[in-house]
Amino acid sequence: MSFQVYQAQGLRIYTGDTATISNYTGLAGEIAINTETKSVRILDGINAGGTPLTTADAEELTGLSLDQLADLALSSPNEGDTLVYKNGSWTNDRLVDATAAVDEMSKMIDVEMTNLQTGHVLAYNAASQKWVNQATATVDHNHDARYQIKGTYLTNTSNLGEVSDVQITMPANDQVLSYNASTSKWENVNLDNISLGGTVVAVKHAVVTGRKDIRQHNCYPYGLAITHTPAKATNKILLMAYIHHSTTHVSSFGFTRNGTSIGHQSSNNSNANNSIATNYWGQSVDNSYMLSTSYSYLDSPNSTSALTYNATACASWAGGVYTLRINDRGSDMLSRSSMVLMEIEP
Repeated sequence: MSFQVYQAQGLRIYTGDTATISNYTGLAGEIAINTETKSVRILDGINAGGTPLTTADAEELTGLSLDQLADLALSSPNEGDTLVYKNGSWTNDRLVDATAAVDEMSKMIDVEMTNLQTGHVLAYNAASQKWVNQATATVDHNHDARYQIKGTYLTNTSNLGEVSDVQITMPANDQVLSYNASTSKWENVNLDNISLGGTVVAVKHAVVTGRKDIRQHNCYPYGLAITHTPAKATNKILLMAYIHHSTTHVSSFGFTRNGTSIGHQSSNNSNANNSIATNYWGQSVDNSYMLSTSYSYLDSPNSTSALTYNATACASWAGGVYTLRINDRGSDMLSRSSMVLMEIEP
């Protein structure tokens, strides 16, 4: 094949196809351009075809690592990371298939879980812009601005806010995900708004003094009572009674709400009706000793009206009624019986 030689002020440029340049020795310092491959070779006047220009460039890169390049910003790379271009530089990031379903929170790009322990919650970290697991007492008070531009979220399914059973609205530091049964979704809320095991919203206490003689087949009130109006219909009422009383053949204790027995067991062998707790002494008539009985009941009144709770007691067996003495056995062992009411918000 024919070839051409260009010369200007001592610079010689030789052009030709691959076969021609491969057999051309040329002069030292002459440049040869392959018209087929567009590659450049430096001739030395000795070796046919000369030396590829890229060889010297490759040798200069020998020994370099990625993090030494100016447009790379690596941060603790992990196996499976991919280089992603962000904000003017290449950085490592964990990617998932945006078309694939995400079945674990740990696979999402805005979730970082390490050393999971029972009781951990997911809290948003504004510095890393990720949800991280932590104990409820560990907090960081930085303010999150990631989602405050338009209140929208990333569109791929690897983002926590895009999972169908998660509803995130303007997340802020210290927030956790809490399940809302009414919406069937995990929602971001402040930790202070979560009731861990119920919150006591009211406590009341009552005492009855003096000896109270009870001779009834069914459990009967004897003056130990508390009236209370629940703050919410969904709140629970925990009742606790601590009763000092004499020994008798059998003694039973319970509660009423507005005159109706609550929490009681069915009568057994003509024993006392409407009781929660029963003691058996076995003597037909005996008030020689004192006993202490404590019992409790968790009531769900479903009401915001005033409720009167009474502690009740009786002593009966197989149709027979016996005398039960509250707070004394006769007149020499006076005691004080008490009752506690606690309103609890679930």
